[in-house]
Amino acid sequence: MRSTIHANADTDRCRMCGGATIPWSSGTIRVGRGTVAERRGGPFRHRRYTQCPTCGQIQVHRDDLPPPADERDRYDEHRNDLSDPRYRDYLNTFLDTAVSPFLEPDARVLDFGSGPTPALAELLRERACAPSIYDPFYAPDQSVLEGAARYDAIVALEVVEHLHQPGEELPQLIRLLVPGGYLAVRTGIFSGDTDAFDRWWYRRDVSHVSFWTDATIDWLCSTYALTNTLYRPGTVLVFRTRPDYATSHENRLDLGR
Repeated sequence: MRSTIHANADTDRCRMCGGATIPWSSGTIRVGRGTVAERRGGPFRHRRYTQCPTCGQIQVHRDDLPPPADERDRYDEHRNDLSDPRYRDYLNTFLDTAVSPFLEPDARVLDFGSGPTPALAELLRERACAPSIYDPFYAPDQSVLEGAARYDAIVALEVVEHLHQPGEELPQLIRLLVPGGYLAVRTGIFSGDTDAFDRWWYRRDVSHVSFWTDATIDWLCSTYALTNTLYRPGTVLVFRTRPDYATSHENRLDLGR
C-alpha cells in the first residue's frame, strides 16, 4: 500500500498529485508516553508540513512520516466497542448520513481501514449490506482489493488522513467501485491559515499525515471524474463515480506518479 514516490532531495513532492509542494508550517506533537515514548526517543517530535499548490493537500514532510511501529502503537490505543452507546451512535450517525441513503439492500460495501475492531462492518450487516473489511495492520487480506472484487460503496471512516500515499491508494479504491458507486469519507477538512493549522487538534495525532482542503476535494472530483454527492463541511464527504467512468475515464486512474 505504500510504494514510494521518488522526490528530489531538496523538495517534498505531493503524495496526492506528485507536484512540488511549498513549506506550510511546523510544530511539535506528542508521540507517546512511558515506555512507548522511551522507545521513540522521547515524548515529543517536531514535524514539518508542506502544501501542494496544485491539489491543495497539506502533508507531513516525507522525512517526518511515522514508521509503521509508531502507527500501530497509536491504533492499538483505540477502544472501539459497540457496547459503548456513544460509539455506536457515532457510527450510526455516519451510516445514516453518508451510506444508507445511497444503497439498495444487499449492497456490497468495503470498510477500508476497518481498524482493530471491525464495528462498522457489524452495523452494515444489521442494515442488510454485504460488508468486506481491509486494514493493513489488522485485516490485511489483499484479495478484497484485487481481482474481480467490486463494491457498490467503499467506506473510509477516519482513514484518509492516515494514508502515506493517497495518490496511489485512492485511485486503487476508485477502481474497485462499480460505475455509479460511492466513496464515503469522514475526515478533518482544513480551512484557514497557518496559525489556525498550528492550533488545529487534528494535526497533532502522530498517525495523521495527510490533510484535505476544499481545493483537494475539487481536484479529486476533476481528476477522477467524481461527483461530490454530499459534503458536510469539515467532516463528511460522499463521492460518486460517474456511470461511464470505467470506459471514459480509465486513463485518469492511471496517472503517472
